[in-house]
Amino acid sequence: MSIRKLAADAEFSPVTKVTGKIVAITRTVKTDKDAKFRYELTCSLDFSTCSQDEILELATRSAWIDIQRQWRELAASKGSTATTVNPFAKVNVKTAIVDATRQRGPRDPKVTAANALAKMSPAERAALIAQFAAMTPELIKKSA
Repeated sequence: MSIRKLAADAEFSPVTKVTGKIVAITRTVKTDKDAKFRYELTCSLDFSTCSQDEILELATRSAWIDIQRQWRELAASKGSTATTVNPFAKVNVKTAIVDATRQRGPRDPKVTAANALAKMSPAERAALIAQFAAMTPELIKKSA
């Protein structure tokens, strides 16, 4: 395993290399959510002693996290409809998660903004609204 500190503005692309039942991955991590620096972490995962069932169990954990994210995005955009109908009753992992994750483009900015606002404290939201209110006359001039 190797660790390398990245500059604050460093570009990074995750890497996964599969060789038999050994998977080498390189990802970034932070010491905590407010950390100023990221670290590039390279790790070799050895699945050679895992059974097929154990590997599927591990894969299910990751898939479940992605399904939760998709459901939350759906609930944010569709409201109560998404909470009464289960579009995830049977999921084709290849198309709904593997391929969708690889091809994911930019997210809907309104959903991203709504998610970010939901995570803010009332004081943080008030400060942001004040900031937007101060910008509004300038934005109106630019769009005219």
